[in-house]
Amino acid sequence: PLVRAMSYALVHGVYWKLLVWPTFLCYDYSFDAIPLVRAIGDVRLLLPLASYLSLAMLLCLSMDALRPHGGARSKTSRRTRQAPIV
Repeated sequence: PLVRAMSYALVHGVYWKLLVWPTFLCYDYSFDAIPLVRAIGDVRLLLPLASYLSLAMLLCLSMDALRPHGGARSKTSRRTRQAPIV
């Protein structure tokens, strides 16, 4: 089960790399095109780690951009009345 999970993570990393930097595109992956990851210390696991971290960072940044910011700005914005945009 661990070999399968690490290999799936590697495939996710390869697809993320192809999404970001599509230099080598192949229309047909054969049986052993992406070899299995058999050890936890394999250097190739840095690719899915970087892809998962960048995806989490993009998710956090987008959630922060969509969230209304609280604090001192929200108290002052309640007191001041702004004209509606027509």
